[in-house]
Amino acid sequence: LMRFKNSPFMWLIAGGLATWRITSIIQKEEIASPIRKAAGITELDEEDPNYWIYPDTFIGKVFHCFWCGSVWAGFGVTLILLIFPPLILPFALSALAILLKDWLDSDEYIEELERDESNDS
Repeated sequence: LMRFKNSPFMWLIAGGLATWRITSIIQKEEIASPIRKAAGITELDEEDPNYWIYPDTFIGKVFHCFWCGSVWAGFGVTLILLIFPPLILPFALSALAILLKDWLDSDEYIEELERDESNDS
């Protein structure tokens, strides 16, 4: 942990993962539905962002555009990194867990496992 603490590169990676995770939570996930509703977003189908109506405002555009929202989430993560860096670690670890799960569930990984099993036989 001490090496991580003094490594700007590791904090950059953790910050990037945390930024992605926070942006995803705010823009798409059910837990942030009250935040989206407060921003004026109408969720016709609460589980499908393709059925949400965004107001034609700055906030509406930030919530609709992942790239735009990630800039503002990144700004917040940067402030946290300057004040209390360990606060971003749960978000970075969550992002890693999701990416790992997606990789393990991918067809390529499953095909690789099946090839390994057939070679062992």
